[in-house]
Amino acid sequence: MTDIAAFKTHPQDAIFKAAEDAVAVMLGNPKQGRTFQPMSPKVDRQAQVLRFFAASDSDLYEGLGGEQSASEVTCIVTAKDFDLFASVEGELTDVTSGALIEKHWDKTTAAWFEKGKEDPTLRLLEFRPKQAAVWASSDDQSCFSWEIDRAAGQADTPDVGARLTADFTAHKAA
Repeated sequence: MTDIAAFKTHPQDAIFKAAEDAVAVMLGNPKQGRTFQPMSPKVDRQAQVLRFFAASDSDLYEGLGGEQSASEVTCIVTAKDFDLFASVEGELTDVTSGALIEKHWDKTTAAWFEKGKEDPTLRLLEFRPKQAAVWASSDDQSCFSWEIDRAAGQADTPDVGARLTADFTAHKAA
């Protein structure tokens, strides 16, 4: 459940927490008209990034335009309890290195690469968030029902959460 007061103060932390808990996020492909595909995020809060394993022959990787270039992409994060939704804009780059592969390698990733960590198509991509539009609610059904009943027939709208714009460029992890 999203703590709305904390969310209003540090929405970036709430987004990273939702990504950590998610099985997958949706990542927009820069080359294919931002077509989205599910990707398993590897969150590095200290570096303030999400990392993803991808194959060098995949649409996502081919959309980068080369190892040294960065592409503007969108990452959609949905909290597992559906109490936070974020559309995050940022840069995606290839950061493939032995140390980072070792840091994030797990059995789920291994299932996708026939030759494991030695697979010649194995790449590690890094998503560096810049800004996000993010919505959060407390996921409290009784509060939601009360707010809907209270607002029904009035000029008032229900207060069931918050919508913010989050700037990652000045944010440091808590």
